[in-house]
Amino acid sequence: MTNRNQEPRTYDPLDRTTFDAIAYNAVGRASEIGTYPALSLTHSSGNSGWSVGIVQWDFGQPGRGEKVHDLISGYQAWASPDRHFSPAEVTDLTRRLQTRGQSGNALSVEEQSRLNDYLRSDLGRELVSSLNQEQIDKKWQNVGEPLSRIEWLRDLRRTDPAEATEIVAQSMKLYNQNERRGERLIDHLESNELSAEATRDWIGGEGIRGLSASARHAIVTGRDNAIAGAQLMNALELGEGRLAQAWRREVHERGNPSLYESFNNSPDVQLLDAMLRSPAAGRTILEHVDNHEPARDARIRAARPNAVQEMSSITLSRARELTVTSPAADIFVMTREGWDRNGIPMQRREGRAVDMPDHTEGLRFLPQVPDGVRHPDQVQVQDSPTTLLDRLYDAAVNKDEKAMDASLTEYGRSPAGLQFQREIAAAAAQWQAETRRTEVQPQAGERDAAEQRPTSTGPVLSM
Repeated sequence: MTNRNQEPRTYDPLDRTTFDAIAYNAVGRASEIGTYPALSLTHSSGNSGWSVGIVQWDFGQPGRGEKVHDLISGYQAWASPDRHFSPAEVTDLTRRLQTRGQSGNALSVEEQSRLNDYLRSDLGRELVSSLNQEQIDKKWQNVGEPLSRIEWLRDLRRTDPAEATEIVAQSMKLYNQNERRGERLIDHLESNELSAEATRDWIGGEGIRGLSASARHAIVTGRDNAIAGAQLMNALELGEGRLAQAWRREVHERGNPSLYESFNNSPDVQLLDAMLRSPAAGRTILEHVDNHEPARDARIRAARPNAVQEMSSITLSRARELTVTSPAADIFVMTREGWDRNGIPMQRREGRAVDMPDHTEGLRFLPQVPDGVRHPDQVQVQDSPTTLLDRLYDAAVNKDEKAMDASLTEYGRSPAGLQFQREIAAAAAQWQAETRRTEVQPQAGERDAAEQRPTSTGPVLSM
């Protein structure tokens, strides 16, 4: 395993970037949020008021309300002038967002929709990432740094980083849910050398002793989800395949452990985000793409309408086709050369040589070629634009509306076009069913959401 300078790279879960990646992904995506929304304002059932993010920044908590100004000013700079809030609206909106509890701080559907649209944009994701990072800084001070000082764990980080990662993820998750129990675990690790399995057993025994049944269940479930996320992270960190390289490129080379930056334009980032939200399906996808396992059906879908707007839908078919459908309805299909976007190869459209690894042949990578020189695998595609998608692309470039209409009609009748229509119809049906269920059973819906996402009150605390 090397970095981009062909130098050996050490996988260390207590390296700060890797620690942040564990917080965002093994703990945040895999165990805190899953396929529920993280980029929508949430009215907490506790005393926190309005919150946002994988690690739930509570705007109503002491010392956190000032970030409302960043949220509002960011929205005003991003939105078109006709969508700006007036000065009076800004004042009143700021007051309500900074108010704790459940009364006197309601937002209208229109206000939430406008702010959530901003939070899902690239600029909004950067704001949420910065809020998450402040929360993670606290986790580093109270979990990462103490664990870094444990001598036996320092040795384990070198000899078995995957095992150490599972221990770090479990420790952070427990601290997120109950700080006192998390501190007890760290104290225990300082005096006792434990394996990842022994750490799991300690949490399921001493770690939950004396807590209520609901708290015990939440901690054990959270622990197991964090372990699943850590194991998927280990495979991405230690692997050499296409997805492993995409992961390390984003997290370590580009400094993007949150997977928020460039999300809206990068199918790699969208795929990794979904995989970590659903580690079991993510592992199936990884085993096929990177480890050449036979394709098995795998699907990752959002659990709530708001989440549909912030995460992509993923489908791996037994026919070996991997499809990423973005919140903007772009359809990315993984190919040997990289990705097709809505049927058009992204590499050709960007006018550069192919630099993506091979998918259908497993771990074989396409040789690097000088800029401006085509790889032999590209010649037929570029010299013979006779396929339907090539004709559509050429018609769009030449602004030939008649040819575009004919190609679109043909595409709508093709297998890919029919698949797209089925995806849209399924998403619409899911949305309508969810809306009807929410209208009929609003209280049940709130309880379901509360069970899935820990609140910031009670014995089990949100990150």
